Amino acid sequence: MKRTGKIRRFLALAAAAALALTACGPKAAAATMHLRRAEGAVAVADGAGRQVEPREALGLYSGYQVDTQSESYAWIDLDEVKLTKMDQNSGIQIQKEGKRLEILVNSGSLFFNVTQPLAEDEAMEIRTSSMVVGIRGTCGWVEAEDARRMSVYLLEGEVECTAGGQTVTVSAGEMVELTPEPAEPLTVRPFTAAQVKPFVQEEAEPKLLEELPEEEAREPFELPAPQDGTIALDGEVIYQDIVVPDGQELVLTNTEVYGDIYAADGGIGLTGSTVNGNVLSQSGGIGLTNSSVNGSIQNQTGGIGLTNSTVNGSISNSSGGIGLTNSDVTGDIQNQSGGVGVISSTINGHIEAGSPDNIEIHQSTVNGQWYE
Repeated sequence: MKRTGKIRRFLALAAAAALALTACGPKAAAATMHLRRAEGAVAVADGAGRQVEPREALGLYSGYQVDTQSESYAWIDLDEVKLTKMDQNSGIQIQKEGKRLEILVNSGSLFFNVTQPLAEDEAMEIRTSSMVVGIRGTCGWVEAEDARRMSVYLLEGEVECTAGGQTVTVSAGEMVELTPEPAEPLTVRPFTAAQVKPFVQEEAEPKLLEELPEEEAREPFELPAPQDGTIALDGEVIYQDIVVPDGQELVLTNTEVYGDIYAADGGIGLTGSTVNGNVLSQSGGIGLTNSSVNGSIQNQTGGIGLTNSTVNGSISNSSGGIGLTNSDVTGDIQNQSGGVGVISSTINGHIEAGSPDNIEIHQSTVNGQWYE
């Protein structure tokens, strides 16, 4: 009987201590994160890699990973005043130690909205393996092309971004592209309402979006003189549209374009390059190798070929073939007159052609369906 009494007294003291900690210590919510809501195909894994069934208000802990598939989204909150939303085709991992929270963005895009500034002893960072964005009280989003390139867009407040041994401050209405390469300077510049991604538009306060400037007409980039009918650019960073003169070929190597590319009568070739806009051609082929287009590709007459490349929009062609190898397309592929061939690629949208017989798909996924 004496042993039982000791156990009861111990349990009573433990319960009293727990109540005291709850009443006098920090709120329990300060140490927890939750999957507030999931839409579509969302996967959650714990720190050991075991799958966890997603559900509303699911507790998330250090080491947990969350991934979204096409047309799928996930909302995560901390303390109910720190909200993040994952875009489709995105993956993150959570690391938390005490009052320090890190969200490692492995791929895709992440919206964040911290409605109350963090306390002096709190820290919240969004990062890749080599780049860091320090968050205190602000609203915006990040886009991670891969582990070596992340863009930060800010709608409210300020953030401090560190990459490649450099640190810059980004304010509301500004963006910066981060890279770990120390020789590449970090350039902060304004962005427009047209650059706000749809999943951000659904979450951000309308007044923040209204304060952004509309897309303004820009003078096209002044291209160098052609050599034997070809205009070649290597290692450039261009913040303007590119208009290719009639009859000329444009070849970009290791070049970044923050605008659209237009060609009326001539081909466009990209190698190791990124276009943060659309690629449009009326007559001439369009070829991508180890490149990405963060917009759509449209062609009237001529072929479109992708190898080890990504298009975060749609591809359309009126006359000519479309071929993809080891490539990803977020939107639809449409071809009015010509074949579509897909090998070892992923198409998140649909494929349409003048005739179903003109479509060949091998070792690829189209609209969530695997084709052998």
